[in-house]
Amino acid sequence: MRKKDEIIWIMPAIFIFIILFMIKFCTPKINQKYVIEKITRENLELFVDMKGTVVAHNITKIGLDVNLSVDDVYYKAGDFVKKGDVIVKFSDYQKNRLNEKRVLLVIKNRELRNLEKQKELGADVSQKIQELRGEISGLEIEIKDEMRNTRLVQRSVKSPFDAYIVKINAVKGGITNKNDPILILAKREDLKIVSESVVNEKVKNLNIGNIAEISISKRENKKAGEEKTLEKLVKIEDGKNKEILSNKNLKESSDLYSEKKIVEGKLFKINKINKINNMSIFEFFLDSFKELFLNENVDVRVFYQKKENILTVPKQAVVLKNKKSYIYLIDKNNLVKEREVLVGIDNGEKIEVLGADIEEGMEIVGNPDEKIGNNVIVERKKIQDEELENKRRLEKLEKENEKLENRMNENEREIIRLKRKQ
Repeated sequence: MRKKDEIIWIMPAIFIFIILFMIKFCTPKINQKYVIEKITRENLELFVDMKGTVVAHNITKIGLDVNLSVDDVYYKAGDFVKKGDVIVKFSDYQKNRLNEKRVLLVIKNRELRNLEKQKELGADVSQKIQELRGEISGLEIEIKDEMRNTRLVQRSVKSPFDAYIVKINAVKGGITNKNDPILILAKREDLKIVSESVVNEKVKNLNIGNIAEISISKRENKKAGEEKTLEKLVKIEDGKNKEILSNKNLKESSDLYSEKKIVEGKLFKINKINKINNMSIFEFFLDSFKELFLNENVDVRVFYQKKENILTVPKQAVVLKNKKSYIYLIDKNNLVKEREVLVGIDNGEKIEVLGADIEEGMEIVGNPDEKIGNNVIVERKKIQDEELENKRRLEKLEKENEKLENRMNENEREIIRLKRKQ
């Protein structure tokens, strides 16, 4: 009887051991590692992404009332200039013409005096005197005009304010056209961003006044408004007098656009191109354009709805099966539990999840696949492993880019070499 009691007492322990054994050794395992995320409570914003270009909203035209010969042009369209910067310089060819006409005027006046003396002596030269006086009068008018034009020449065209050059109608060695503005300028505050043609079902949700995030390239080795220049050639005396590009300059050039910066803007105009397929063009104003270049391409994200204090997960963490949505919870023992959820709004990156038995902070499988399932054990992918993997991928891409840049630089050197032979 005593032995029977002992067996009865031991049986639960044996039963528990068997269960734990079965859980440990009989529960299916997946050798593949998975990224683990957490259910978070946050504000979720809906948005539309599009591409845009910085263009001039208001412009200032600068023209001349005479045709002049262009001696030099110091900037090009798209460049940023400061107040007082000389943009176009004109040659002084008109000064030579002025001197010639002054000499001719002296000669004509001398001829007139001689004819007047002949007339006093009785010669019939009245007609010649009248014609000569007409020539002298015409020369005097021409000289006055030339003097006025000369003063214009000496002033060169300067920028009246800090601005971008939208257009410049001047070519070195050419002649300006007084009927066309020589310069078209735009102040920084007179710029705007215009999107490309957008075809998206979501654009019908956009309205005037929507906030937009403008993503631009942050420049490390240049200031906004500075002209992008080609690398300078450096002569290397190696006995063969070869010309190669400076590696330092190449490195600096490749680092001009190394990271992104976000500035805020507002949607102020919607141009509907095609109402049937929701094709539209959008225009945006920014509080400050100091970080932007004229004609620069930017990324635009326009927000149109915000839902506050909701539970969210990464969109790729939700699996759709049989018209139902599921997430995969994971406990501290890496055991996966499939959980049906209702989904709400999503912005393409995060999605709202609803359910009576889900809470903030619960861990879920962030990248489920067809192998994942209920009551399986998975391995966690450590953050360090993820970072290491991303680092390796980045290094690989950088090496590929370096090879591509080297080929482009070789082509650039060959182009320069061939041009110098011409």
